[in-house]
Amino acid sequence: MMYRVTFYLKNPNAKRDTLIYAFPHFDGVSLKLSTGLKIHPSLWSSKRQRARTGSTIETELNHRLDYIAQTLKLIYLQLLNAGEQPTPETIKQRYRPAADSAPPEDIQISPLDGYDAFLEAKQGRLQPGSLQVHRTAKKHLKQFSEKAKMTIGYDQMDRAFLDKFINYLLHVGKLNNTTAKKVVTTVGTYLRWAYDQGYTTSTEFRRFTQKALPSGERPDKAYLTMAELEAIMGLDLSANARLDRVRDLFVLQAHTGLRYGDVQRLAPEHIHGDTIRLVTTKNRKSIVIPLLPTARGIWQKYGGKLPSITNQKQNDYLKELCELSKIDTPVVLVDYRGAQRMEETVPKYKVIGTHSAKRTFVTILRQRGVSVEAIMKITGNNRRTIETYIVNTENDAVSEVEKAWK
Repeated sequence: MMYRVTFYLKNPNAKRDTLIYAFPHFDGVSLKLSTGLKIHPSLWSSKRQRARTGSTIETELNHRLDYIAQTLKLIYLQLLNAGEQPTPETIKQRYRPAADSAPPEDIQISPLDGYDAFLEAKQGRLQPGSLQVHRTAKKHLKQFSEKAKMTIGYDQMDRAFLDKFINYLLHVGKLNNTTAKKVVTTVGTYLRWAYDQGYTTSTEFRRFTQKALPSGERPDKAYLTMAELEAIMGLDLSANARLDRVRDLFVLQAHTGLRYGDVQRLAPEHIHGDTIRLVTTKNRKSIVIPLLPTARGIWQKYGGKLPSITNQKQNDYLKELCELSKIDTPVVLVDYRGAQRMEETVPKYKVIGTHSAKRTFVTILRQRGVSVEAIMKITGNNRRTIETYIVNTENDAVSEVEKAWK
């Protein structure tokens, strides 16, 4: 992964002009290359790694250094796209001819190539699920480009482009507003990174936000009542080991409030007496959670090594589990595609997923009088996030109104 190109002087203490070296860093390798350019050390800013501001050679030299940095990044991307593993040797072979020939203004990295660089740069720094969200967003960009028969450039990704892209997502991709908005904001995150990398000077990424289009109510608000959770816990699964494991993981989540990814990495070193202590994966907060009897029982059942099930499979199996538990209360889903309202009624088991466990945990605690502050401390989430997890049922609202009038 090439994540930066740095420049240093051959002899920073020289009394005359000295050579400037380029050091591309990628995949844990640092490569030393001559730029063929020279500068007097007194005119060089080691902090900026460019000619000092105000020097007579600033504009020309810095423009050339920017070009060399972009050339090296483009060589790296071209090798990746050709299915070749970039090595110091292959980059050296391509670097000099490229640096000597094309004028600076000819070197351009397309947004799709840049997205490949982004994915490479974020490998190991983003969770697999987040990387997949970006791969999906890139796929939509690529398909839009092919459908529109246009080559996308960073400078083209303006307000007009965004309108066309949203229209494509809604009417060709058949996405609802909520999903389309997720794609748009994901692309916006990437474009901000591209701007920071110097791939583009356009600030149009600021348009790719949640305000780009409205969203409706989605099933991620689904949670289980205490009665429904007990129905799952009381289900006889002695003849179905697969769903028994799925249930155990869900119930453990619902009694700890942990995200599914954190449950999957739970290990003996995280258990301290009657508490679970760990640093969450998503927001990197240190949390302490009481190890309730039900959760402890599940932990001991597997001898401190919980079943390993992918998030996707767990979501699929949870729907099967909830259907067996007769969690089939009708749920109305409202969303929009553009201005078109879409309403669908489905049984509740169809909208239950791993995220429902944490929502169940938070909602039940709040309904039983646990303060938001305490829930924030336990989960590591801020107040705004916790309030989005808390689901007030119709009965809650009715009882509050009745209490007020009495």
